[in-house]
Amino acid sequence: MLVDDLIAQLSAAACTSDAEESTSYQELADELLALQSIYALDDPAALKVVSLYASSAESQNGQEKQSLQKWQPSCKVRLALDLPLDLPNVPSGSSSSAPPTSLRLSITLPPSYPSSSSAPQLQLLDRFIGDYEVDASLFGQVLRTFFHHSDGPSVGGREGAGVQWQSGEVVLFEGCESVKERVEKWYKQQKKREEERRKKDGRGAVGAVVSSGGGSETSPTVISQDEEGKPRPAVSRPKTGSSVADAELQRLISSKKWTSTAPLLERKSTFIGHAIRLDRAEEVPLLLQSLLDLYPRMEKATHPLMRAWACTESGEATGGGNHEKGRKVVHRDCDDDGESAAGGRLAHLLEMLHLDNALVVVTRYYGGIHLGADRFKLINRVARDALEAAGLLSQSGAKGSAG
Repeated sequence: MLVDDLIAQLSAAACTSDAEESTSYQELADELLALQSIYALDDPAALKVVSLYASSAESQNGQEKQSLQKWQPSCKVRLALDLPLDLPNVPSGSSSSAPPTSLRLSITLPPSYPSSSSAPQLQLLDRFIGDYEVDASLFGQVLRTFFHHSDGPSVGGREGAGVQWQSGEVVLFEGCESVKERVEKWYKQQKKREEERRKKDGRGAVGAVVSSGGGSETSPTVISQDEEGKPRPAVSRPKTGSSVADAELQRLISSKKWTSTAPLLERKSTFIGHAIRLDRAEEVPLLLQSLLDLYPRMEKATHPLMRAWACTESGEATGGGNHEKGRKVVHRDCDDDGESAAGGRLAHLLEMLHLDNALVVVTRYYGGIHLGADRFKLINRVARDALEAAGLLSQSGAKGSAG
């Protein structure tokens, strides 16, 4: 669906709804129109609707949740934005690579936004910003761009606190600009550290690709063809050093262990499920990297990291005693990794199983024979098997409730 179509549907709904709902629908329509004019005036594809889907309360009878073809008042909206960056160009003749001109940002709007009880969620979709791998700190800062107005006393004045949000307010532009400023500052810091290293040791630029010791700077690129006939490069394996996250997060990651299923073979395609407990949103990129490190062959898979995750954190865990007692913040997201709709189906599986602290990944090696819709049943099967083998279903009391 085009953003113009969504704006038209929201405006039409505003004309036939009661006063409160009408105001909410029209405010969202106006906000999307403003985002279009600011970020997508020259390139309409810079802002697009990725999916519309019903909230978990409306997914009944164990049915797999399908993306909606038309906006509904109770649906969630996921957008993708190519957010432009303003970074200085490298001097002529410099050996440094040109800075990135944009980043990819996911925007998830809860039902009834901006009158919703929860804030929108922003997430970086890029694994790299220019030459530099996105670290857990930046990932988490973007994920927590918005904070509730009641959290203000404890987060106000802290560097990188984000954008204050309260129900009834439109905040997407402020959130996007906050992310832009944050990423630009982070990139300049990475660039400065690189230059300092170069001056100190006299070597060439230290980029994102780490030498493998055999003289080659990158693993061989394997081009695979997926179910829909689209070529896809195998995943690269960025190296994550101890500087990526603080010591506490590193200890948390090292204490965890992935659980993987036995390979499931179906008409020459192989499916493998992986699951692990997730306690903090910042763990996601590090856990994914640890999975790639555990199974190096995954980089040759057609779809190595189809995934979904959910993480529940208490308000107190993010900043101190001024948060509302007992208030929970649930972070959710997913990624198709090139297999259309796979991430959304895995996210729905987590919702149906009532799992709020889990990361599930499915790896597929395409064997050349089209499986059609059957591939989604296989993806769900190995995902559920991995969650059960990891003991996550018994922890949620969901064993046997979906499948």
